[in-house]
Amino acid sequence: MVIVAAGLVPVFTDDQYLLDVLTEAGLFVLLGLGLNIVVSLAGLLDLGYIAFWAVGAYTAAMLASPQFHLATPFLLLAPIAVLVTSVFAVIIGVPTLRVRGDYLAIVTLGFGEIVRLSLLNGGSNITGGWSGIQAISRPSLFGYSFGYELQPYYYLIYVVCVAALVAGHRLRTSKIGVIWQALRDNELAAGASGVRPLTYYLLAFGLGAGFGGISGLLFATKQIAVSPDTFTVDQSFLVLAIVVLGGLSGRFWPVAISAVLVISLPELLRGFQEYRLVVFGPLLVLFIMVRERWPDISRYFGKRMRALPAIGNPGSR
Repeated sequence: MVIVAAGLVPVFTDDQYLLDVLTEAGLFVLLGLGLNIVVSLAGLLDLGYIAFWAVGAYTAAMLASPQFHLATPFLLLAPIAVLVTSVFAVIIGVPTLRVRGDYLAIVTLGFGEIVRLSLLNGGSNITGGWSGIQAISRPSLFGYSFGYELQPYYYLIYVVCVAALVAGHRLRTSKIGVIWQALRDNELAAGASGVRPLTYYLLAFGLGAGFGGISGLLFATKQIAVSPDTFTVDQSFLVLAIVVLGGLSGRFWPVAISAVLVISLPELLRGFQEYRLVVFGPLLVLFIMVRERWPDISRYFGKRMRALPAIGNPGSR
């Protein structure tokens, strides 16, 4: 029902501001789903996940802009961006995943900043430096060329998000997903059962980064420009907040809902102007508290609802 309702939004409104907020939320849905694989399923705390978003975006920018005089078709650009981002994640993961816990968080945080600074200092001939890369080609699918209207981007991101949700669910219930959860719960026991932790951790890093890569591709082709100041560490914390609000259960639906909530809520609070983030913070805490106590809350209201007929009909006592 939620998927159908989301798909019908452009039918009932052509408000470009609303569609822009929802398309941005869709990009963060993909980021949240990717980090959910790493954090919730595999149990690895990654604080530099936004680096994979940057790699996907800059891959698209370099291959579909005047930067290198290339105009790669979108249908070819998408797998290239995902592959490059996944390979980059595995290369980073080989030395990084030798550590665990807080040390892993610090190392991944450092790698995220290294990627941003590398893009910043890459030179105007490669990464564009401070200015980034401009004039990125807009997508073209099956003869239809995207323009400035947001409806086509909304539907494109919507379809990709639905596919990512299905893929994430299949991953979670697959043999690989079960192994990730076993490693998360007890790495020593999983290793004693014949599982090679580093291999599956690298797989989680690579597949999770692939979601970030496709999100970066969609971001770059929608914005038609990328720059290093977009991919800051606070964006990594924002994606992590989305995953945490989603429950850290390994499920993907709560993460998608959490992403839409976290991205859209500050815009809904825009009427509070400079105080909106002050309101946003306590609301997030309240949502987390409700989520944690939801079984008790549902049981309480369930009992109340079952008691209503008896209250309305005293003779039945």
